[in-house]
Amino acid sequence: MTGTRPAGAGPRVARVAALALCGVLLATGCARLSDDAGRRPAEQPVPTPAVEVRLDAPDVLLDWPQSLDRHLRGPAEKNMGQFRQFLDGDTISAVGTAWAPVKGGAALMVSGVSGRVRDPQATLARVFSGLPKVSDVRAVPPGPLGGVAACSRYSSNGLTAHACAWADSGSFALVSMLNLPAGKRPEERLVEVRGALEHAGGRQKR
Repeated sequence: MTGTRPAGAGPRVARVAALALCGVLLATGCARLSDDAGRRPAEQPVPTPAVEVRLDAPDVLLDWPQSLDRHLRGPAEKNMGQFRQFLDGDTISAVGTAWAPVKGGAALMVSGVSGRVRDPQATLARVFSGLPKVSDVRAVPPGPLGGVAACSRYSSNGLTAHACAWADSGSFALVSMLNLPAGKRPEERLVEVRGALEHAGGRQKR
C-alpha cells in the first residue's frame, strides 16, 4: 500500500498502524472470499496457462528484507492458503510473506498462488468485493506479463494505503502496500513486485 501517515507520527506508531491496517486488508478480506471461490458456470472452460509459472519470494524486495514479524507474515500466509481455492487442480507454487524496512513505518505484503486460475476477471472482482473499506477500485495495466490487474485505496484514522492484485490463467496475487517510497504509483509498484516474484516454468524454488 503506497500511503501516508500523519505528520510527526513516530516509527513505532507507524508500525503499529501498518500492522493493524494490513491485518484488516488481508485477514478480514480473505474470510469473505472463500465462500465464492468455487462458484463457476459449468460450461465455462478452465483456461490452460500457455506457460507454467511459479511464484518465488526474494529475500529482498524494493530494497527491503523479508520481515520476520508474525503480525505481518501471518495474515499474508492465511490469505495464501485461502487463495488456493481459486485454482483448478494442484498448486504449483504459493507465496505468503511480507517485506519491511529495518526501521519500520512501512510494509509490503504479498499473498499469491500459481496454477490454473479458474476465471481471472471474476477472481479480481471477488477479491476487491471482500476487502472492507476500500474505495477507488479501478482496472490498471497488468504490465508485460499480461492478464488483468486492479488497485484500490483504503483510508482510516489518517492513514492511506493501497491494495493491488493481478490475475491471469496461471497465477493470482494480492499486494498490500503502506508507506512505500514516493516516486511511483501503486500500479507501477504492482508491476515491479510481480516482475520480481513471477517466473516461467518449473516448480517453486526452495
